Amino acid sequence: MMMKAGWSREWAESRWRLQKLNESIAWTTAMAIGVYGEIADAMAILVGGRAAVTSGIGTRGPRLPPKDTPERARIDAARERGVKAKKAEELADIQAGGKGSGVWSEKELEGIRRSGKFPDDVEWHHDPTVANRPDRAADPRVVSPVRGGRKGHLRDGHKGNWRNPKE
Repeated sequence: MMMKAGWSREWAESRWRLQKLNESIAWTTAMAIGVYGEIADAMAILVGGRAAVTSGIGTRGPRLPPKDTPERARIDAARERGVKAKKAEELADIQAGGKGSGVWSEKELEGIRRSGKFPDDVEWHHDPTVANRPDRAADPRVVSPVRGGRKGHLRDGHKGNWRNPKE
């Protein structure tokens, strides 16, 4: 820790501790808002020694816990439960004679009824995204099929931006 001329050691230590506390508050706020809160892409940044909250496309920082952590594994497992439950609902509706979510052609509906499998170009999209609302990852009501594979998912599910905070 460097001291400027005329600063007492106690004052310099207090300022250093305050700076570290602000950094800690900024990170905690980023995680609380960005991962768990309603404002999905919000994150705290240190500005002039104070924590400030910003939101919108282009902000940087994690929206999900790091990979290979227990918390991320729980979120990923919840995501898979949500997709699995939605697939089961969709399949049950189609096999009962319904049209499912309506993204299937008549020929595809026949194939799904016969095989019990969905076309290869289907991805399952969460709206709101799991990064924005991990608490809803297991809810099949927020999951829907998107056509076009990964590119279609990006284009139609996320409007061309995986970090789209509106989704």
